[in-house]
Amino acid sequence: MSYDVHITKAKHWIYSEKNPITVEDIEKVSDLIETFKGVPFQYKDGRLMISGADERVFGLMIEIANRIDARVQGDERNFTSKVWYR
Repeated sequence: MSYDVHITKAKHWIYSEKNPITVEDIEKVSDLIETFKGVPFQYKDGRLMISGADERVFGLMIEIANRIDARVQGDERNFTSKVWYR
């Protein structure tokens, strides 16, 4: 089973539908998503997600989350930019 990582505006990714990432949010980060076309993001239930991300993708996700006032959260714990940019 692969590990999913989520960009969410909710306190926990399972509640993303209650506080979803909007079309306007996606527009704010469209340049990043376009630059990294090969990253297979999925929009699902109000969040962006990817399975099996590496450190490069974690960094991209953190940058996206920072732009739209969201958080990057794994299936089991939160990730922060301090962990992934060292």
